[in-house]
Amino acid sequence: MKNTIMHNYVAPLHQRETERLESLKATKLLDSDHSSRFDDLTELATTVLKYLLH
Repeated sequence: MKNTIMHNYVAPLHQRETERLESLKATKLLDSDHSSRFDDLTELATTVLKYLLH
């Protein structure tokens, strides 16, 4: 496996960032209840990516 160099990069804001954020807030996804299934999925994804990148 090849070595991967990670760089700190901040993507530029979208031209309609305010509208995008308002749409996201309207879905109320950010305020949803805790989900252990989602936590399990993100933990699995993290494990897989760490394996692939090392």
